[in-house]
Amino acid sequence: MKKLISLLLALTMLFALASCNKTNEDKALKVYTLKGPTGIGMSKIMNDCENGTSDIKCDFTIASSPDEITGNIIQGDFDFAAVPSNLAAVLYSKNPDTVRIAAVNVYSVLYILENGNTVNSITDLEGKTLYATGKGSTPEYIISYLLDKYDVNCNVEFLTDHSELATKMISGEITLGMLPMPNSTTVLMKNSDFRVALDLGDVWDEAELYEENPSMIMQGCLIVNAELLENDPDTVEKFLDAYAASVTYLHKEPDKATKMVEKFGIVPSLDIAKNVVKAAGIVFRRDNTGFEYLKNFYNVLYNYNPASVGGNVPDENAYYYMPKAQTSESESADSEAVSE
Repeated sequence: MKKLISLLLALTMLFALASCNKTNEDKALKVYTLKGPTGIGMSKIMNDCENGTSDIKCDFTIASSPDEITGNIIQGDFDFAAVPSNLAAVLYSKNPDTVRIAAVNVYSVLYILENGNTVNSITDLEGKTLYATGKGSTPEYIISYLLDKYDVNCNVEFLTDHSELATKMISGEITLGMLPMPNSTTVLMKNSDFRVALDLGDVWDEAELYEENPSMIMQGCLIVNAELLENDPDTVEKFLDAYAASVTYLHKEPDKATKMVEKFGIVPSLDIAKNVVKAAGIVFRRDNTGFEYLKNFYNVLYNYNPASVGGNVPDENAYYYMPKAQTSESESADSEAVSE
């Protein structure tokens, strides 16, 4: 009788474990992202999950503003999230036990547009008024750093909303403005008198060329929940592999990827999506060099306003480095997934 009871208990435990594993396998990953460049790199994963052709299950939320998802992330109610890079630092400072930075997913997407032909270098902004958005966030610190670096006296007037500035530029009310994609693309498409005067990513790279610890404008990051990372690292790696493949697909098949970007409402129209996909710095980097550039970028932001990165530059514990056994293969995949 005792042997029978022991056998029944063992079988019960096995069934319970099997049921638990099945539940974990069936559970969809909770993934947050944003409209615009931050979310573009995920379009292929979204499409595969919707079609049932992916080996991972995801529940995607595409937010219009970081404010819509910040509270959930702080509470740990997420698995992955694509967010502005300075927000990733702030979130880590608020919840260091939960947030890990897993990859860089957006380079610079900031442009200075001009209705005219007087600005062809950063020094040409001397004595001018530049209209911009993003006061108190990354765009403000980026333009402030560059103006200081080149000792340029330029009056920067900040408007609250991207769309407000874009509308005033399209109407001709404002002739010199700094906007991120896709808003900059909208202006160029709707008012042919405007041109790209400066790609701030290029200007930044020139400014950092001879620095001992150079940075790059890293505007977007992918963060992962540390609890998921600890409990199910295999699933984390599966998602990261899928993300890398999604970005690679974006660059190799831009026309097909564009339709996915438009389909999920990541950008407002197909025409805008085509231009953004081809021009935006959508990447996937989780290599050591990419993280070093990001750390140095955080140092620049901290020097302008410590609060912009949560009061402190993220420490080493903030980063999820690729497993050593995968380093060579992963770095190769990263190089394929980087937009040049």
